Amino acid sequence: MRSSRRNFLIGGSAIALSTGTARAQSSRPLHVTGARPTIFYAPLIATVTQGFLKKHGVEADFHWLGSTPLVEGLRNGAVDVIQSAVSNYWTLSDRGEATIPVHIAEINRRDGFFLVRRGDGPSFDWKQLEGKTIIAELGGQPAHMLRYALSYNKVDVSKVRLVDGGTGAALRAAFRSGTGDFAHFQGATAQQVELDGEGKIVVSVGASMPEVSFSTVCCLPQFVNGPFYRPFLAAFAEAKSWAHSAPAPAVAENVAPQFSGESLEAMVKAVAAYQQLGCWSGPLGVSKAHYDQALVVFRAADAVKGNYAFERACIAPPVL
Repeated sequence: MRSSRRNFLIGGSAIALSTGTARAQSSRPLHVTGARPTIFYAPLIATVTQGFLKKHGVEADFHWLGSTPLVEGLRNGAVDVIQSAVSNYWTLSDRGEATIPVHIAEINRRDGFFLVRRGDGPSFDWKQLEGKTIIAELGGQPAHMLRYALSYNKVDVSKVRLVDGGTGAALRAAFRSGTGDFAHFQGATAQQVELDGEGKIVVSVGASMPEVSFSTVCCLPQFVNGPFYRPFLAAFAEAKSWAHSAPAPAVAENVAPQFSGESLEAMVKAVAAYQQLGCWSGPLGVSKAHYDQALVVFRAADAVKGNYAFERACIAPPVL
């Protein structure tokens, strides 16, 4: 079986992975899964929809996790690799779970949320949020990152009213109904709200705090020793590079069939914003510096009990 070596760039970092003709053999396709429907995860979607896995000899499908618990999906074979976050390792470890996925690649090196203001106002400054109401999803990582960003930007969090608006369409409906002076949305919802005249994007949360391991690809430990591991990493590295550097309309058009509720125009704007922020740039593997920053955020929120070394949660990708 032949193989070749190819170097390619992700945000200026050279990665070497196999691009040969070796094919991972399986009786079923590789199941690539998203846990949260947002174009923020375009690089993972594109491993399937842009044909990168097929190029590496792997038949694959992409689907959203839905209501199935992440670990259950991995255990029952419905999921092989899934979008997650290093914080998932800490949460499961704190609970004493026996089956804990490991993290094999970094999707996003910045928070992907935006603050949207209702109506017009002066040039934005974080201190303006004191005395105001922000409607947001107040469970888990998005809320921890928002509170950290508030403190990082010298906002007295006790003077900001945070209201739980739920997730997805429920959060947008709550803002549309008049709740909140500001809302906390991911792309492309933030861009759609702006296009529909319901609010104005005033700041990127990710650009306003240190780079952080916001989202990753995880799998069960046994996947690392299986036939799909290296072809998947090669495909994902190419997909990440493509999502970062390809024209925003091309990226948005490719992944758009996986979404509903936002227009193509909003998705193009969201992709362009994430490219400009550098969310999808950088090396393939999870950065230890980004991992450590995520721990800082979760400890500030008192949301992690243990002291989990990087090497326990993350596996550095091989160079083939």
